[in-house]
Amino acid sequence: MTRQEDISYDFLENDKIWPPVLIANPQHPFTKALINTLERLPDDAYDEISSIISFVVEDSRFAAMNVPFSRQYPSAPKGLEVRFDTIVVFHGALEYTHLALVGLIAHEIAHSVVSLPNHISNEEAADTLIEKWGFGKELEALRAEQKLRLSS
Repeated sequence: MTRQEDISYDFLENDKIWPPVLIANPQHPFTKALINTLERLPDDAYDEISSIISFVVEDSRFAAMNVPFSRQYPSAPKGLEVRFDTIVVFHGALEYTHLALVGLIAHEIAHSVVSLPNHISNEEAADTLIEKWGFGKELEALRAEQKLRLSS
C-alpha cells in the first residue's frame, strides 16, 4: 500500500475528520494541509499516530456537532489503556497560509508522539520533533503567523 492509500484509508474513509464534508472537498485548506503533512511524516511517526488521532475542524455552518468516539478496535483486556487523541482545529487557523497550516498540523500531531510534564517543555519537544521530521520552514511560517496575529 502507498502512503496516499494509507492516508485515504486511515483518515479520509474512516470518520476521523469532522465535519465529514471536508473529506468531500480535497481543495479545502485543511484537507490539503493535512494530506501534505501526513504524506511527509516519517513512517514510524505515521504508524504511531494513524490509529489514535482524529480531527475536528470548527465550521461556522454548524452550531454543534457530535463526534462519534467509537471505532472498530479489538477488545481491550482489563487494565489496558486505550488512547484516542482528537485534534481540534479552530476556524481562525483556516486563515493561515498553507505553510503555516501544515506547520500547525505537524506540531499538533507531534504532541501525540511526545508528552512531557510541563507545557513549555512539551511545546519545545513538539517543535524539535517536527523540525527533525523536515517541517522547519512550516514551523517558521506558523510562528510568524502567530506573532502577526498576537500583534494585531
